[in-house]
Amino acid sequence: MSVKLGVAENYVNVLRARSARDVADQLVMNLAAHLEDAENLFDQGLAPLNDVLAVRTALANGRENAVRAANAVDLAEAAYNRALGRPLELEVRLDDVSAGSNELTLDMLLDLARTNRSELRAHKAREQALRHKSNAERADMAPRVGISGGYTYLENTHLRMRECGRRLLELSGDSLMAAHRGGVVTRLVGRPMRFVFRPKNWQA
Repeated sequence: MSVKLGVAENYVNVLRARSARDVADQLVMNLAAHLEDAENLFDQGLAPLNDVLAVRTALANGRENAVRAANAVDLAEAAYNRALGRPLELEVRLDDVSAGSNELTLDMLLDLARTNRSELRAHKAREQALRHKSNAERADMAPRVGISGGYTYLENTHLRMRECGRRLLELSGDSLMAAHRGGVVTRLVGRPMRFVFRPKNWQA
């Protein structure tokens, strides 16, 4: 897989370098024609010498860039041959890569961008996090109910029970007190609220 990827990258690099070379060569041709026009105008006294000197400088820079672009093509072709295991000086003949037709409409492309763009998903996640934080802040202003619990063991010899004691579960949060020993709620007494659990085997 890595070999195929390397060959594909070198293939594209060759095409890119050739396109840059063609652009540089075309620029040199245009500057050369412009220099000829500027020199003719200067000979006729219709253009200053500064215009001719500026075009000559631009043409020299363009030719230098063209040489640099040609060297880039040679390097790209040598890299392509090396990736294929061929001699570096072998001529490289490639077919141009066309973009092809795109059947996707603008709306379809926008939907794909909204779905696959990571920045939009990150913004949505931050929005949800802020909503949860806002709900938590509003919850602090709402009424609260607290509850705490503990066990108390009572031993009362005046009560005729098959077992010698019972356990009371005291709950605070308007202080609920309940007797627990596998029984059921038998009555609700007084304020604060109190639930009394009477064991099934309890005898008065």
